[in-house]
Amino acid sequence: MANLTEAHKANDIRQKKLAENFNQAIDHEAAIMGCGRECFKKAKADGKCPSEIFMECCNDGVIRVDFAEVNTAAIIENHYGDAENL
Repeated sequence: MANLTEAHKANDIRQKKLAENFNQAIDHEAAIMGCGRECFKKAKADGKCPSEIFMECCNDGVIRVDFAEVNTAAIIENHYGDAENL
């Protein structure tokens, strides 16, 4: 049981460090792209994924982030030929 407790503490330390590094990266990227830093931090605190964060916080900055519909079957056929022949 002691090993499990130690592993849990070590994991908590790793998770805290990862969160700190992510927040530093957010500040860095927000400065480069002209995105709102406070928006980034709030979205991160709300548990949003990076794509949601960029869509929400960067669309009034230097870049425009949006999702597009992709026809995966057409991409595969353009690259590999008819799907029946794979």
